[in-house]
Amino acid sequence: MKTSQDIKEKICSMAGEGDILIVIPPFGSVDHISLGPHILQGLAKKHGYQVDLLYLNILFASTIGVEYYDQINDTPNFWMLCERLFARSAYDLPVLGKNSESCGDEAQATAENPGKIRNLREQRPFERESYLELEQTCYDFIHKASSIVASLGYKAVGCSAGMTRQTNASIAFLQGIKKNSPNTVTLLGGDNCKGEMAAGMASLSSAVDHVFSDESEQTFLRFLRQLTEKDLPEQQLIPGEPLNNFDQLPLPDYEIYTRQYSYFLETEDLSKTNIWYETSRGCWWAQKVTCTFCNEYHTSHRQKSVPRVVEDLKKIKQLFPDKMLLLTDLMIPRSYYKQLLPAISHQEVFPELGCQVRAEHSLEELVLLKKAKIKAVLPGIESFSTNLLKLMNKGIKARQGLYFLRNVMCVGIYTDWLMLWGFPGDHISDYEEILELLPLLRHLQPPRVFNPLLLSFSSPYFEDLEGHQISNLRPWKIFDQIYPDWADKEKLTIFYTGDFPSESLENLGLIRKIDEAVNRWKEDWKQSKLAMVFFMGSYLISDDRGLFEREKTHVLNQRQAQKIMISQKYDHSESLGWAVQEKLGVILDAWYVPLVTASPELLSDLEKG
Repeated sequence: MKTSQDIKEKICSMAGEGDILIVIPPFGSVDHISLGPHILQGLAKKHGYQVDLLYLNILFASTIGVEYYDQINDTPNFWMLCERLFARSAYDLPVLGKNSESCGDEAQATAENPGKIRNLREQRPFERESYLELEQTCYDFIHKASSIVASLGYKAVGCSAGMTRQTNASIAFLQGIKKNSPNTVTLLGGDNCKGEMAAGMASLSSAVDHVFSDESEQTFLRFLRQLTEKDLPEQQLIPGEPLNNFDQLPLPDYEIYTRQYSYFLETEDLSKTNIWYETSRGCWWAQKVTCTFCNEYHTSHRQKSVPRVVEDLKKIKQLFPDKMLLLTDLMIPRSYYKQLLPAISHQEVFPELGCQVRAEHSLEELVLLKKAKIKAVLPGIESFSTNLLKLMNKGIKARQGLYFLRNVMCVGIYTDWLMLWGFPGDHISDYEEILELLPLLRHLQPPRVFNPLLLSFSSPYFEDLEGHQISNLRPWKIFDQIYPDWADKEKLTIFYTGDFPSESLENLGLIRKIDEAVNRWKEDWKQSKLAMVFFMGSYLISDDRGLFEREKTHVLNQRQAQKIMISQKYDHSESLGWAVQEKLGVILDAWYVPLVTASPELLSDLEKG
């Protein structure tokens, strides 16, 4: 546990030089760069202003221990533990907020019917006594840190607040700044200040002078000029303005993050850190069709030019030669497949990449991704039921998602995907088909989670309740327990519950069986195999998925291999019927979808044939 003197030395070593300080408060992940503040810092520097950044979350993690910090950061949403730990510091609420004795009760926290609780797994116990002790540490730390920063003479101090993790810590910190240095201008921004939520954030405390909503690059630069000229805006809420020319954004100074990470945690090991880069903003698919659970579709899609991205990627590779770069893009722009990806293929001057994609790519496009050193993708698979995908408005079919999963495995790209359930209007028969399918997929990469739908603020579900048969919409009760009575909670609530027809919610026993099957899948997939190789003029298939008493082997000729390895409309042919019977492929949406993996070269040869 660090002493007050240690905290002071650490803060003063990394802050105090600029006119403005932006703070990243607890409990955001210490392993991820907070890209937004870096973009603002870089823009300010480009225009002649010095803005400092302080990763207070990393310093706090070093105080309580990184492993314990990560455990707190990973607790269930309905606990809101990260916000509870700073509720007293921010609003003088009871320790751990109101009704803390019932924190572990999901029904009480979410206002849900106890018979329809969506958490399927046994939850870790709510260790109230331990969290009470931690709360005192949080209280002491945030007040000490704010008094230290207040003494450094900044003209303005701001906090970047992320969703359900950093709001109360931000308010507590800024109130401490105002208490110790009344003339310091206090600012608030970040993910929790989108749209109407910005007004909710502004209602939390009069100690916050200005709240920046939505995209703030242009409004922040205007504020810097006003601050210099001592002509500050009168309004507390500063609406955002979309940035159209993305090429004007400077490359973030990543070393600010890595330097503080190393210094605060007293380590030279940066292997766990994740570096982010933005090539585009908004979702191009959402401009056509919006997924029903998405709350990002209000942002228009824009992207950087290919020459600019190429230049930035080269610089990042020089800074971090051994690190994979993660793209913040909600969906990699389609134009990049013809322009950017070929330009960065097969060249060592570019970093390995991780990005989000649509789950409808052809084998040729996946090979292109691989050549461009894209090592990991987050595809929107979500389900193996076309009916459920239609309810989500995903714009793809189950057969496309499954074929993508097979092909991306063949190409050798890591896949981080989610599987969802609990939709308005769903039918249990769709989940029964999924449960029957899952054992056949043990050789493919499993989903990271099997999670229920969350009704979130500003999503299409939220904005068209009647159209989605949702009634009795009500905010999670937990927001009443972590925020003060005077706050505008209607604009602070992120998660809601509601009543709607859903056969999955009426049949939780089946949903638990799917959850158990997914967990078995996670345990088995690295040891399972269903693969084809070409050997001495024949095509050999080895099946070791645990479906049969012992491993099965099949020998095929070229015509048979071509027939069963390519996705196609099911034609009731002898070859496809045999493949389905042997569980080498399945029928989805009246199409045959192969499950057997092979090298991309072999698959490409078979497709051409």
